[in-house]
Amino acid sequence: MDREQVKQDYVKIRPFLVPEKTAAQMIGVSYGMLVAGRFKKQPLLPFVRIGTRTIRYRVSDIEAYTGSRINTPEAPTQPTKSASPTL
Repeated sequence: MDREQVKQDYVKIRPFLVPEKTAAQMIGVSYGMLVAGRFKKQPLLPFVRIGTRTIRYRVSDIEAYTGSRINTPEAPTQPTKSASPTL
């Protein structure tokens, strides 16, 4: 099975919506932090309310959230040699 086929199979079986605890684990925060953010009207992630109590998060939103927080270190700068004469 080639790599492209594996990717297509993953997309087919990947869940579209995940429960709150799974979303929290995926982004590395506590379940309570997701709940608190919703109650404060400042959610970390967009969410889907199903019925009156069920909350789900889209996998695509979780991936976008984690992708936007990737930090790449800058290349270290080389010290420049001073032009001062040596004694």
